[in-house]
Formats: sequence, C-alpha cells, structure tokens
Amino acid sequence: NFSSKFKKIEIPIFRCFLIEAQKIFPSIPSNIFDFLIYNYIMWRSHDKEQYRNQICIKTFIIIIRLSVSLARLKFQKFVSKNDIIEAIRLLEISKKSRNKLPDFSSKIPKEKIENKIYSIIRNLSINCKTLELEMSWLEKLIIKKGFTREEFVNCLGYYEELNIWKLSVFSGKLIFIR
Repeated sequence: NFSSKFKKIEIPIFRCFLIEAQKIFPSIPSNIFDFLIYNYIMWRSHDKEQYRNQICIKTFIIIIRLSVSLARLKFQKFVSKNDIIEAIRLLEISKKSRNKLPDFSSKIPKEKIENKIYSIIRNLSINCKTLELEMSWLEKLIIKKGFTREEFVNCLGYYEELNIWKLSVFSGKLIFIR
C-alpha cells in the first residue's frame, strides 16, 4: 500500500520548503560543466542514430535548468553529476512517454465553421459599434477570410434559428437581436 509507506506532507510545510529552495542559486563547477557537455554530445549523437531527431540547443538549456532545479531542491550550492544524469533521465523518459501517447486530436471536437464565422461577424459588430451590418459587405469579407458562400449562408441560417440575429431581406442587413 502506497499510503502506508510514505508520510503525507502538509501543504503549508511544502510551500515553506519550496520558498526556501527558491532562495538557493546553485552554480555549475567547470568539471561538472565539462561532464554536462560530454553527456549532451553523447546523447545527441545517440539520438540522431536512434530516432533521426536532431536535438537542439534548447535541450541543452533544459538539461541545465533541470539540473539546477534538482540541486536547488536538495539545498545544494553546486550542481552534481547525479543532478545532470537525473535531468537527462527525466528528459529521456519525457520523450518516450510523449511518443507513446495516443493521438487524441481527432477526438477533440473542432470548432464549428459557423462559430468561427459568427465570431468574425460579432467582432465586426462590436468594433463598428452597430447592431446592423450590410449582408453583401459581410459576405465579401467572410469569403475573403477563406470561407465559402455556402458556409456563410449556413451560419446566417443557424444563428437566425437561435434568435441571435434576424436577416432583413428588404434592407439587405443582418440585425442583432438585443
């Protein structure tokens, strides 16, 4: 049982711990910095062979920041080799877990086209400080933004059914309902 092995830390105590840890600014000794550069180069060459994925300088900076944070959490004045090794391990695990995650992008509902067009029209109404907009002008603008005439007409009908606006055929205007 996980809860029986470890004692729960109260939130105020944990906050104090973090506040104290933030006061420490560990530095990286030159021999440790050489070790860091060597490991980064080895990791980068290994990664190119394995995954054909180029690791950029941002990764190096992430390793440095993680190493410094780990030393800070241990209240150390200097970053150790173990901090660097742990930072690299955390990054490797992070990359592996990212690659194993299923792609949920197809399950996330995309914003309806009608909603996008409505947002454009509503923002125009707000910016122009009017509740009445010319339909011909709106149609040209919406088509210019990359939507089709059919999508524009569907949006007009959809929001008219919701009583957000009404369409005046005689004046050729879209009128927001208060």
